[in-house]
Amino acid sequence: MKKFKILLPILAIATAVATTIFILKPTKSDNTNINASQIIKHKNEYYYVLGEKPASIYKTDGTSTTKLHTFNENFSGSSILIIDDWIYFSDKYENTSLGLFRMKTNGKKLELVCKNKPSGSLRFYNGYFYIGNEYKMKKNDTEFTQFYDKESATGYTINYVDNKIFFFEIENGINGIFKMSTDGENKEKIFDGRADYMTIDNEWIYFQNQEEFQKHGLYKMKKDGSEVQKLLGDKVWTITVDNEWIYCDSHTDGIDGLYKVKTDGSEYHLLKEREALYDYIYIIDDWIYYAEQDESDEIIRRMKLDGSEDQIFTEIEKLQ
Repeated sequence: MKKFKILLPILAIATAVATTIFILKPTKSDNTNINASQIIKHKNEYYYVLGEKPASIYKTDGTSTTKLHTFNENFSGSSILIIDDWIYFSDKYENTSLGLFRMKTNGKKLELVCKNKPSGSLRFYNGYFYIGNEYKMKKNDTEFTQFYDKESATGYTINYVDNKIFFFEIENGINGIFKMSTDGENKEKIFDGRADYMTIDNEWIYFQNQEEFQKHGLYKMKKDGSEVQKLLGDKVWTITVDNEWIYCDSHTDGIDGLYKVKTDGSEYHLLKEREALYDYIYIIDDWIYYAEQDESDEIIRRMKLDGSEDQIFTEIEKLQ
């Protein structure tokens, strides 16, 4: 593989620190469809990003935690992905330029894979790295190429499914959800309206439908744009689908909080009153892992799927 070796000194691996393991589940994926996440499970170890200005990448086996890498102080790193025992992530090099880096899961062999990486959400899908819905690069290449010329979608609204990209865009002043092939061809509009926080699970698209100003309800529809249904709320953020339940922040019945709602909309439950974070909600086994508005870079919390046993799970203070 042609690659650029990083010229900056590789950070030494910190002494292992005893701490509590936290296990979060990112976007559902396999080794061919991986969305960059704050947390990834790989071979019974857990890799995550925590802290701010700069954040660090940690790994834990449940009994001890090791700091693998600290991001450049001029970059707010927040996500990673793992392929074949390599951790991939964005970071600054030479203090100003953005690059795609990788290192072994033991923290060694840090390499600069791609110089001048475009900014945006990173995904690995069917042998290619993708940045948003605009750029792609083969796994063993060293440069991204642009295949679509509109910087319109964000990481919250992009899904790669069935060799297609589903995304939100404003086209000629008109809002819509579109799908197109992964080479930027065969673009098709499947929904009229403004949308965000879109996720696809099996045959359904779940999304925040901004049908009118400050009305951002939870909706679902088929992948062809049919059977549009409203499920919950006046405002919804951070949508995570797990089996027959959707977990999200919502303003419903006059209350801001963390809710769960059946995927068919038949019932919903307020799990905790809180301000929306516009960030992540992860599910593993019978636990929900999440951050709070003022603690998103410092503390990870968790609760049971029914909202009970709400507790601090880990915090940056114990990782220093």
